[in-house]
Order: sequence, then C-alpha cells, then structure tokens
Amino acid sequence: MRQERQLSNPEYAKYLYEKYKVTFSMSELQFTFNGQQFARAEPLMKILHRYESTEFNLNTYVLLLFLTLLCLVTYAVYSIDQYLQAFR
Repeated sequence: MRQERQLSNPEYAKYLYEKYKVTFSMSELQFTFNGQQFARAEPLMKILHRYESTEFNLNTYVLLLFLTLLCLVTYAVYSIDQYLQAFR
C-alpha cells in the first residue's frame, strides 16, 4: 500500500489525474487544475498528492472521533443503566 501511493508510480499519477479531473491542453502543452496552469507535471503532482494525503488524514481523524464518541455514549448508557438497576 505504501509503495502504491508514491509519486513515481504511474498508476497513482493516473488515479490522481482522474480523481481531481486534471486536463491537459495540447495547444498550450500545459496541465490545468482548478484554474491554475502547470507547465510541468511535478509541481502539480505534489499538490495533488498533498490533497490526497490531507483527505486520508481527515477521514482517519473523523473515523477515530466517531468511534471515540460511540464508546463514550455506550459507556454512559451502561453507567446509567447500572445506576437505575441499583434502585430495583
């Protein structure tokens, strides 16, 4: 998995180009992404790779936050149930 997400991997580059809808102008020989034009692929690939890494990190953070809150709610419900069971 780690080697697949390397900038030197052509399949990863193709994946990034398709995911972020990068266009290439044959008349100007430039890549276009979000209105910016890039004469070379390297700076563009670094930006796309950074977007991809940030998205992965954000998704991981949100998942961990969700699981933590789920555990807290489960513990709270269990604690309230045990408290109420004490009065029976």
